[in-house]
Amino acid sequence: MRKEAAVKPLKSILVPMDFSPNAHEALDQALVMAVRFGARLDVIHVRAIHEDCYTASESPVPKLSDLRRRAGRLAAENPGVDPDSVEIRRDVLHAPFVAPGILDHIRETRPDLVVMGTHGRSGLSRVLLGSVASRVVRMSPVNVLTVGRGKAFTVGESPEEIVAPVDFSEASREAFVHAVELARAVGAKVILLHVINDVPHPAFHLTGRGSVMDIFPGLRNRVLKTMKSWVKEIGAEDVVKETLVADGRVHTKIAEVTREHGGSLIIMAGHGLSGYERLFLGSVTERVIRMAPCPVLTVKTEEERLIPRTEEQADCPMSSQN
Repeated sequence: MRKEAAVKPLKSILVPMDFSPNAHEALDQALVMAVRFGARLDVIHVRAIHEDCYTASESPVPKLSDLRRRAGRLAAENPGVDPDSVEIRRDVLHAPFVAPGILDHIRETRPDLVVMGTHGRSGLSRVLLGSVASRVVRMSPVNVLTVGRGKAFTVGESPEEIVAPVDFSEASREAFVHAVELARAVGAKVILLHVINDVPHPAFHLTGRGSVMDIFPGLRNRVLKTMKSWVKEIGAEDVVKETLVADGRVHTKIAEVTREHGGSLIIMAGHGLSGYERLFLGSVTERVIRMAPCPVLTVKTEEERLIPRTEEQADCPMSSQN
């Protein structure tokens, strides 16, 4: 049996705030996790010098007393948890642009997890500035949990069904291992999912075939066999509830399966498309984050954690589109 990468204990959580409703839900989600796992919580707000001409923060940075009251309120839902045992820190940072400022802080402080809302600024500012969350998810050297509005779980809840989409890359295997270990920690079950990208293509009609499944009739069985071998190799028989093979557009099908099976958390690799494909199409992970009916944990590979990615475009406020 091969040795899998160990999942680090959750000791520090970083929450970048932009004062949107989604950011406040992400903050509550981070407080829930900090209370449950005894992790330190760092709340930051990056004031962007070059973005002040487009928009300015209307809400003040939450005070420590306010953060502790929120932690106490959330902890009250879970008897036996002491909110005073959670260390909470706050800071206001200044940087030319928001995303690079957040990423620099992540590289300097190395939190175990970043928690962000999926949508922040809107309207003209969003068109001009691009998606901060998208750039952080793409370039962060640490795992990122994105939380959409109304999708967070509370202290009294645990993610009962964790959906782990895999594409059989090493990155997706690491994400699967992470899903298995988290499931064991919180008493959840894992739904292991592979989506065959079976999108109709004009070339299929030239061969009289309607889909990839027609061209490779045994593909589904081969995929299922590989998935079951992963479960056995990792030793995850106790937590994997189902192994599912679906077909269609990958990001759409992942969201559909999660919704149909009542998934409360998606854990997947951040490894996506690259080069011109990524420039025009975006990554599967980023599309899943937009469509998901629940929070999405984007897991970074060991290589990404050791060698953080850099991107010259990150310094440009219009370099990333949502």
